[in-house]
Amino acid sequence: MLVVNSLSVGFQQSKSVKTLVEQLDFEVTSGSVWAIIGRNGVGKTTLLKSITGSHPALSGTVTIEGKPIQAFSANQRARKIAMVTTERINLGYLTVKELVALGRHPYTGFWGYLNPKDKEAVDNAIAVTEIGSLQHKTIDKLSDGEHQKVMIARALAQETPILFLDEPTAHLDLVNRIGVFKLMKKLSTEYGRTIVFCSHELDLALKTADGIVLLDGTPRPIVGTPASLRAEGQIKRVFNLSL
Repeated sequence: MLVVNSLSVGFQQSKSVKTLVEQLDFEVTSGSVWAIIGRNGVGKTTLLKSITGSHPALSGTVTIEGKPIQAFSANQRARKIAMVTTERINLGYLTVKELVALGRHPYTGFWGYLNPKDKEAVDNAIAVTEIGSLQHKTIDKLSDGEHQKVMIARALAQETPILFLDEPTAHLDLVNRIGVFKLMKKLSTEYGRTIVFCSHELDLALKTADGIVLLDGTPRPIVGTPASLRAEGQIKRVFNLSL
């Protein structure tokens, strides 16, 4: 589904290059959940953006279903990947259902007309995320936890095979953090969505993910399963914890 090959990530400065990640290789199979974890400031979000093509990589390739991500047009890419960020949308006049419907933009054209298939996709996204009771609320009336579920529903309405989430539980309380991770696992196991997310929620990420990209502050990440990284002592080393 997703193959990252020899990917190097960083920033091109005026006379030098700041490399955060180099020569990263991993493969994400369809329907699996992968987490990018590490301490704050090590480049998790930058790596995620480089994988999705929204931040230029220094070198290497990312392919989706065998095709380089750079070869997709903007509309084609929007039909393959959806992104959920921590940014709160300030469009208070929109209802929840209207915001979720914006996820159909790769299919509806300039005027945004929803045909029966589009409406079905919106209704399905609302049902899967269990926000039916919120659908007629305006966005400004939502709590942080409700807003995040709505943004995930919007991404689901795009009907993409891959869903990327950047720190999906930032600013949420414990109950809502657990709820978001349960939802990600549900989308994977019950609906076959491929999930890639970055997070500082170490314990929840290790319980949820099938694969891990561990950023340890050096340019060479460690890739493995939660079990293998624990067994090798990598989690304890990076986070100074005993798990």
